Amino acid sequence: MRPGPAGRLAEAEAYDCQSCGACCCSPWTGDGYVRLYEHDVERLLDTAAAVVMQRQGDGEPAEFVAKLATRIEPDGRRVCVAFAGRLSGPCACTVYPVRPEACRRFFPGDGPCPGGARPAGGRNAGLSGRPRA
Repeated sequence: MRPGPAGRLAEAEAYDCQSCGACCCSPWTGDGYVRLYEHDVERLLDTAAAVVMQRQGDGEPAEFVAKLATRIEPDGRRVCVAFAGRLSGPCACTVYPVRPEACRRFFPGDGPCPGGARPAGGRNAGLSGRPRA
């Protein structure tokens, strides 16, 4: 059973997200990563974060959704354009105060995050995989 919001906040406070970056590392090969809604795009207007329109699915007519763009790190992994620092090392989100809704709902232990399973400052085993197509 997953902890409620108070328990999840306690986990987040106990975990050092600024020494990981797994949530900012895209498992996909496309130019976009985090899905953006209209209110996200509006919040990001005054930042340098690039937004791309990415085709979703194979249906016709084509559906395009706004996403935060990615960039390719020297090791070939795609990371969010708002990611600053080093994966599995000192890092931060450059748009944190206006981060997208999807990022606001993310807590340690969610998705690609090994945060709920390792102590602060520990090595991130979740970043060893290659991107998915």
